[in-house]
Formats: sequence, structure tokens, C-alpha cells
Amino acid sequence: ANILTNSTLNGKALNGYKQQAQNTAAFDDYSDKQVNKHRKNNIENEDTNDSDVELTKHNLVQSSALLWMIGLSSCSLIPSFFSTLLIGPYSDITGRKIALVLPPVGGLLRALSCIINIHLHLPLWTLLPGAFVEGLFGAWCTFFTGTVAYISDITSTEYRSFALVILDVVILIGTLITSVASGYIINLLGYSYMYLTVCIGFSITTIVIVILVPDSQKRQEDIKSEIMTKETRQIPKSKLMTMENIKRSVRIYITDNDTNRRWKLLMLLLLMAMHNLGDVSVGDSLTYALLNQPFCFDSVLIGYYNAVYGSMQLIGALFLAQTKRCLHLTDGMLLLIG
Repeated sequence: ANILTNSTLNGKALNGYKQQAQNTAAFDDYSDKQVNKHRKNNIENEDTNDSDVELTKHNLVQSSALLWMIGLSSCSLIPSFFSTLLIGPYSDITGRKIALVLPPVGGLLRALSCIINIHLHLPLWTLLPGAFVEGLFGAWCTFFTGTVAYISDITSTEYRSFALVILDVVILIGTLITSVASGYIINLLGYSYMYLTVCIGFSITTIVIVILVPDSQKRQEDIKSEIMTKETRQIPKSKLMTMENIKRSVRIYITDNDTNRRWKLLMLLLLMAMHNLGDVSVGDSLTYALLNQPFCFDSVLIGYYNAVYGSMQLIGALFLAQTKRCLHLTDGMLLLIG
């Protein structure tokens, strides 16, 4: 689910969809109005020809599409942040499966909304509800958090960092494959088949998690014996998502305990927010740079570019994994290097 979310819905295959969006009625209507305004402002100088008009229209459409893409990413990223804060602590008591199942279901719903938008030629704003629903289901933030928590439940402290690096490596290998494959699917079959592939991937992910992935019972026992209060033990699992439990989930970031962990948690949240917001905006802008001169990449070349970029991350992850074990680097040093 992480692979499909990062390599399709969050900026790779969806970047190809932006090219189709340029041909929709909404963008054509907007760009025509802007071009007519440009003609009116320059008609006295008689310096506007057909190539100027097409260039102006092209630039206006791309700048508008970029704003739409950042808006779509934000529409999913912002609610997913709050969903993660609630689903994460909830999974401490009910088990990790809820944090692993909800995100691919949300991704499936968003992919279906994209398919409907393509076939019915709906306005671009109709993509926003799908992105918002994906965020409510946690998106990749909750899935990655749940995966990391699951690994923490079943591994010892000694090998935990190495296991997380292996997780990143597996994700990047999948990203290499899907980046190249998505470019060819878009180029040969079209965008609908790309999102149909995403739907199939998310469906398989959901089924595998529900049927094959065992829950981490060890963590539930630790919670019951060490963390859960007497009041919490009296609350049935079916009523855990109450206002009191929402407050309990947020309280960890507001109040502190003897470990002085509050400022560390807030600092990590700030760093994650800055990293993700920059990653979203840079990724979309970079795609437009590749689509334009002097590169003029198509979906296939963009797929290969993403694959090469991902392979560089893969090499870096493997290098850091070996460096940490040989030089005994701490997790803080690994974070700083990253």
C-alpha cells in the first residue's frame, strides 16, 4: 500500500493525469479567458501571434494544474495528520490491523473517484472529496505509522533500526517497478487503466492484511499491564472512539511525564511536517519542469526518471544500514544524515 500510494496517488502516476487535466473543459475555459485578456492587453502593440497565444495558454494551464495538485495533496495530507493521531493510539488497544487496513481502503476509494472523474469528464473540484476521504482513512501516514509500530512490536531494540531500513528498501524496490510500469501503462493504455491497476493493488493489499497478517498481541498485553489505567480497562473496545479517548490520544502531545518526551514529540512532528510539505511541492514542480523544454519528457521517461531517483535512495538506504552497524551510529545520527 505504501508503494502504490507513493508511486501513483501521491505524485507519480497522478502527475501523468495532470496532462489529461489540461485538456478538460474547466482548464480550457479558464485558459481561454486568460488568453483573451492577454490579447486585449497587447492588441495595441500587435505583437501577439498564434505561437504566443499557445505558449501563454500552455503556461497558464500548467501553473493552474500545479496549484490544483498541491491543493489535492494538501486535501489528503492535512486530514491524514489528524487521523494518524487518533488511529495510532487506538491501535495500541485494539491491535495494529486497523492502522493497516484503513489506508488502502481510503486509497481504493480515491482511485475509484479518479476513474469516475475521467470517464464522466467532471470538473476538477470533484477530485477533492476523494482526496479528503483518503486523508480521513489515514493515507500513507497512518499506514507507515502502523507498519513501524508493528515492527516495533515484533522486533527487539537491537535490530529494530535495521528492520526499518529493510522496510524502506522494500518500498523503494516496489517504487522502482511501479514507476516504470505506470509510465508504460499511461502511455499505452491510458489513465483509467492506471487507476484500475491501483484499485487492484489496494484490494489485494486489504485482503492480504485481513486474512494473512496476524495481529501483534504482545503490544496489547503490554498496554494492559503497563500503560492502561483502571479506567481504561473498564471501557469496552466498541466504545474506545469516544471523546474521552480522543482527548487521551491528544494529551500525549500536550502534557508531559517524567521522561520529558513532549518537546521531542513536538519537534518530530514539526520536522515531519516540514519534510512532507517540501516533498509534495518539489515533486509536483519537478514533474512540470520535466514535461517542458528542454526536457519534454513523456510519461514513460518520467517513470524512468522516478525509478533512477528511487534507486539512488535505495543505494543510500543500504549504505546507511551498513554504516550504522559498522560505526555504531545512533538513531539520532541516522536521522541527521537522512
